[in-house]
Amino acid sequence: MGRIFDHFHIGRTSLYTLFDSGSRNSYVRESAARAGTITTFKHPFLTEIGGSRHRIRKTCALQGTIRGKSVTLTAYVLPGIGDDGTGRSIDILFGANAMQDFGIRLIPESEEVDLSHYHRELYEV
Repeated sequence: MGRIFDHFHIGRTSLYTLFDSGSRNSYVRESAARAGTITTFKHPFLTEIGGSRHRIRKTCALQGTIRGKSVTLTAYVLPGIGDDGTGRSIDILFGANAMQDFGIRLIPESEEVDLSHYHRELYEV
């Protein structure tokens, strides 16, 4: 079992996306964030991802599709997220909170994204 990747499409732009149920939050690479709407924080904060600490100064709203399903994602902007192990840069780290919002599940055995529980309604419990 490896990491699960797919694509987040915004118009003609395809962003290489790592789906990570072990990360609560979502992150977007700074160069990929240009496809969305960026907001700068008045008061930055620290986060640690991949063993490195980062000062978060921006967030980005991204509206697009995953396998034809409409998704709106809010992600923290980082200079880089890393690569997939073959040298390909990851554009988005799609975290557990966003997966829960849209009913996105992961199938580790086949390294696939499961959209069979997809929904557009956000539930507060």
